[in-house]
Formats: sequence, structure tokens, C-alpha cells
Amino acid sequence: MSASMRRRSIPLVLLITILALALPSQPIAAVNVSQIVTQTTGDFAAGKFGLTGLAQNGGVQLVPLGQLRQWQTTAGNMCGIGVGDMGTASFGPYIYSIGGSTSALISGNLQQQRLRSVCRTKVLDTNATLEEWVTLPAENLPEKRTAMAAVAVPRPTDASRGYLYTFGGLKETTTSQRNTIWMAGINNDGSLTPWMTQTLTLPTAREQLTATAFTNAAGKTFIYVIGGYRQLLASTFARRDVLRYEVSADGTLIDRSDPTAVPPLPTPNFVGNPAECAAVTGLKQADALTVDAATLDLLGSRRFLAVLGGVLQVGTGDGTGGCTDQAVTSERVFLADVNEETGDIVWQNEDYTLPEPVSQLRAVGVNGKLYATGGILGVDQASATNLTYSSYINIETMTLPSYGVGPDSSNFLASAGALRPDQKRAEHGMEIVTLNNRPIVFLFGGTNGDGTYRSDVLYGFIGRAEDFDETTGGYGSPGVYQSPIYTLRGSGALSELKWTAAVTTTGPITTDIKMQYRLAETTAQIKTATWITVDANPSPTFFSVAGVNVAASVNPALGRYFQYRALLTTSAPQDRTATPALRGPVSLRYKVDGHPSLYIDAASNFPPIQSGVMIDPNIIIANNLKPGSTSTERILDADIEDAGTFFVDLYVYPPGTTVITPTRDPATGVYPLTSAAFAQVSKTLVRADSTFRVPIDAWRKTCGLTANCPVPNWQVIFNQPGDWTVLAIVDSQNNVAEADELTGEWENDNVHRFTVVSEVSGGTLFMPIIFKQPAVAP
Repeated sequence: MSASMRRRSIPLVLLITILALALPSQPIAAVNVSQIVTQTTGDFAAGKFGLTGLAQNGGVQLVPLGQLRQWQTTAGNMCGIGVGDMGTASFGPYIYSIGGSTSALISGNLQQQRLRSVCRTKVLDTNATLEEWVTLPAENLPEKRTAMAAVAVPRPTDASRGYLYTFGGLKETTTSQRNTIWMAGINNDGSLTPWMTQTLTLPTAREQLTATAFTNAAGKTFIYVIGGYRQLLASTFARRDVLRYEVSADGTLIDRSDPTAVPPLPTPNFVGNPAECAAVTGLKQADALTVDAATLDLLGSRRFLAVLGGVLQVGTGDGTGGCTDQAVTSERVFLADVNEETGDIVWQNEDYTLPEPVSQLRAVGVNGKLYATGGILGVDQASATNLTYSSYINIETMTLPSYGVGPDSSNFLASAGALRPDQKRAEHGMEIVTLNNRPIVFLFGGTNGDGTYRSDVLYGFIGRAEDFDETTGGYGSPGVYQSPIYTLRGSGALSELKWTAAVTTTGPITTDIKMQYRLAETTAQIKTATWITVDANPSPTFFSVAGVNVAASVNPALGRYFQYRALLTTSAPQDRTATPALRGPVSLRYKVDGHPSLYIDAASNFPPIQSGVMIDPNIIIANNLKPGSTSTERILDADIEDAGTFFVDLYVYPPGTTVITPTRDPATGVYPLTSAAFAQVSKTLVRADSTFRVPIDAWRKTCGLTANCPVPNWQVIFNQPGDWTVLAIVDSQNNVAEADELTGEWENDNVHRFTVVSEVSGGTLFMPIIFKQPAVAP
């Protein structure tokens, strides 16, 4: 309804249903608010996924865990040059390739060359469109460097900008490893500030190391640098230590390395190597990542550090005699639980493996899923591979799943269909960029394993139902969808949760969805609040029924912030068609103690009505306990019901006229539409314990049923001299539930009486219309 239209005795349609509870109005009463918390695909996408994805109908269902869908080729390439063994990183929509190696014709011979340039691009949209890759001399490294580790992290004081770090690497010859740490600032446009050398260095020089990082909820960032290798004359030095660094506000790294809090890799001894040599066995040419996984416990999610593949290298220069310099490609995968507050890690004891030994691979993790692509395959490091490996962190056990039996079993699936054989590579880059909650993986550069460097750029998607490889199929495993945090209209207790589920609870294959929620008064508190389970299925085994589910909550906890999660399970994890689906909308009903309390403030009045003078009525609306009230009920915002409007009506009586106060309709609470003028006020403007002055341009002359009502001429309304009586009535059409019953105190204090002095003589005679009910009021 526009600000200049009135309808006789027809209340506004509520956008969200408000049900008045049959509770006593004193001392504490409540309103029941129904609120939709999930309506669109975008709402679902803003939450956190375990092994779930978006269904075409806008719901959430288990995504068959398989492989990245067929890699697609982007337009253009990396700065016009093939490069491998570079440091890579991503920050926001930007991707960086740092240093590395390439080949060039020198005196007619193809020779390997080290690089100091930084090649970068920007991801423009969720279709994986890239800006042209660029390299700028001002952003070059201080010197040529390859086989280094690199990470990009947000600045503690400004998350829109970042810091880019490189660790170690090889300068020129096979014995010129470095312990240097370089840092460049990342600007808002992705450009880099000049590189600076950190005072802090690695404890030993090394190349072929790996690094990863994460930032916790408090904004603290930890970087982990793992493993590496050094050759010095006839001696080799293999590392399996885990170095931990904390990022300070100005980008200076603080060494938080501690073998007790961040123990070294549990690198195993391997066949043919004496047991005493395990102490000097390190890992090189591996990749590391951090990933968070949704859980079934009270924490909601946990963070993990994973290290995949690589080469187990025995060192001879660390004082352990009897150890022979040897290297074996590894199939091992190491998984550690990470304490998000402190950055401490605890390695799991399970012997996780890839399907085969592989080094120089690259890996990414998102929402509990682990993906690795390419690398040098086999113990003998014969050639590069086009295989893609994937696994997930099980939400029930916090471990990796096992496939197969006996010596052929592993903890990852392998696919030869996602990356074509002619796209095989090693020493490449692989980074995730997330736009609009859509993770996109980019694969770029590398070598064919035969010294040929690549400059092509590929991309693949994660998170949709089509993201699996039809060659090997896929399966649904237990998954979690966790919603965003929603703000309720007032601090309340949940009374009902409603959702729609596609589940099968009979037959040989069953699926189910368990809904949980948590409430808290602040966004900080909700992150550690206890999850409360609701059950809509009378069966003791299942929590959801097929179709609409309505579950009552008996938990009395109050909160202003609400979050829910859906635990999706299937009895047939190897059948990708046996997956439950949660469909929108998801809605809740919650009880909020209190009501709005609207009345006209006693200071309200009119200036004298004079000819030729603009009149600005001083009508002040209050939303608080009226002076003299003994009520202890809590005051709520006027829009606790919905974001609509309410009306203020002015009933006027000429001098000497008997004042008959208009009364509410006992069924609807609506006053008769016989006022002289009215104003329409947005509920959002009248907060709890506040006042609001109706602006001059909000007033309209009451003119009938649905016509556009004109601006009032106050001299015409108050058209004779003397003292006029005015009754100002707030919420005249009962669009704000101020009490559980129309007879409640707060529903009966909305009339304010005051006198207006008019100095106008003559003009149109105004007759009081309070005594009649014409079809169209004047």
C-alpha cells in the first residue's frame, strides 16, 4: 500500500505470519514469529558443505564423491612461456606463479633456465574466465629461484589485502639451495609490493619443500613449512620437520616451531633401509594443504593438515653412520588434526595411502574433500601422469575412507578420465579460487616429465552434482550441510523447525536427514553453542519423513542468532543414486517474550493554525513503557512481526462539539476509517525504547477506499477560529500486535488527546465525520 492510499478496515497482509499465543498479558507475554531461513539456491550456497552439493531444485543433497569433472582449457596461457617447479599461490580472485624453471635455446641447444619473474592473473567470474596473465619487472624476485614453497595469506589488519611468502628453493646449481624467506605485499588490485627479505630464515637451506597456511576465526594466520632436501658436496640432508610461523600485522614472521606442539612428519622406514636411518629420512617433492571438515560433534567443524605423496629421501650428512643415500617415491598420505586457536598439530596414526607412489603432484582441499592431480608416477619415476585422486574426511570418524582389500587397498579413488593423457604433467601449479561460494580449481604449467615445459591453464569445478567422473562412477557418503548464521527478529526460543526431505526409510537402501540447530545471543557465542537435535519421524531409527517435516523443540534456550545443519546419511555409500536431499524452504517458528508498545508521546501537539503558514504537526510516536505503567513486559521493535507499516490517524472536533472517541472493532482491533488525516509509518523506523517524529511529508488527507489521497490542507481542516480537539490514534488498523489480546493494556493506550488553536476564519465548512459512516469520507 502506498503512503497515499487507505482501505476501509482491511489490515495489511503480513509478509511473515505472526501468531498470538494464548498467554496471560501480564507480566510477561510473547509473540510467535514464523520465519523462512532458507529460500533459494544462493541461501544454501552461503553455508558450509561437507560432502553435499546443490541440487537443481535449489536444495542440498549428497554429491557422489568421484573426481573433478573433465578439466576444461581456458583461453590464453601463462605469460607466453612454459614453466614448472615454481611456487604458486592464490589470494582472493588472484593466482600467482612465482619463479620456477623453463627451457631456452642457448647456442642451438635447449637448456634449462631458472626464473625470477612472477606471472599472475585474475579470475573474473564463476565461469572461470581469466584476465590475461601478466608479468611485471617491478614484481620480480630478488634473484632466480626454483623448487621453492609459496603461500599467500590475508593481512591481520586488512583481510582485503595480503602477504605473499616464498621459502627456500634452488638458485642455480644443484648444490645452491637457500634458506631465504621472501615477502611481498598483495594490494587490492592483486599487484605486488617490492619483495623484502625476512630477517628470519629457515633453520637449514632446502629445496623441493612444501608449505600451506590457514587463518582462524580470530584472524590469526599460521604457516606450515614441511620437509625439503639439500645436497652439499657428497652429502645429502633430508628433512621431515614441520616449521610453524605466525604472521604479524606488518608481515614479519614469528617462529612458532616446536617439535612438541608441531611434531615432525611420522616418516616411515622403507624396505631396504636400516631402521636406524629412519631418523634421517625426510620428504621432498610432496604437497601439503589444510582443509576444514564438517563434523557430527559439538564443534561443528575441524581443521586438518594433509601431506600427500612425494619422495622419501635418506640423508647422509646428519651424523648417522651406515645410511646410504637413496630415494623412494612414496604413496603415503599423512593427516594431522589442527588446533585452530593455537596452530598445534597431532598426527593420526593410520597408514593412509594413495593408489600408487607419486611425487611432484599438486593437491587442494575444500569442505572436507581432498583432490590431487598429476605428478611423477611409480617407484622408478618413469613419467608424468594424468591421474586425479580424490578422498574425503569422514564426518563420523574423522579419518580417510578405505577402498579395496589387501595390498591393493588405498584411501583415495583414482580417475584417468578427468585429465586427458596428453594433458599429463608434474611440477605444475594447482590452486583454488572461490567466487560467490563457488570453488574453482585451476591447473597450470608444469612439465610432461620429459623436460618439456607447459604453459596451458585448465580449470575444474567442485561442489555440484555433476562433479564426478562417469568413467569410475561415484558414491554418496555421510555429509553435512551447515547453514549460514541467521539473525532473528528478537531474542527467542525455538518452538518449531520445518523442512522438506527426499528420503527413503523402507527397503534395502535407506537414507535419512537429521536436523539440528543452535541458538545464541551473539555471533561469537553461537560458534561454540551446543547443537540441539529435532526429530520429525516417529520411528526410533530415522529423523525425517519423506515430504514435509515439522518438529517441535522443547529446549527453552533463548537466542538472537540461529543456525541449523542437516546431517545427510545413506545406507548404500557405493550407490551414487541413493542420496537424500534437503529441499527449501526451511523455516522456523520461535517465541519472543514481549511486545511492541506504541503510543503518542505526551509532547505531541500542533502549532497554531494560521492562514498562509506551513503547518508541521509535532506528532511523536513512542515505543516503550508508557509513564505510569506497572507492566514488566519487555519492549520489542515495532517490526518484530514483519517489515510492514502502521497508521497514525487524526480525528478532529470543531470548537464546542461533543467529542466522541472512536472505538476499535472488537473482532479486528481496527478503528473506523473516519479520521480527517493520517500518516503511514514504516515499522522499521520505530525501534524498542525509542521515539519517532512523523515527518511533515508523511501526512495525507483521508479520502476514501483506495484512491490516492492528497496532502492535507490544515487551514481547510481547521477552518474556523477557536480551540479544536484532536485525537491522535497510533496503529489505528492494528498492524502491530501490542498485546496478546485486544483488551490488553498496551492495546488500549494508543489514543492521545490534545488541543489545536486555529486562527483561520471562513473557508470550507468542516463537519465532524465521527457521527456518520459515509461510503466515501470527505
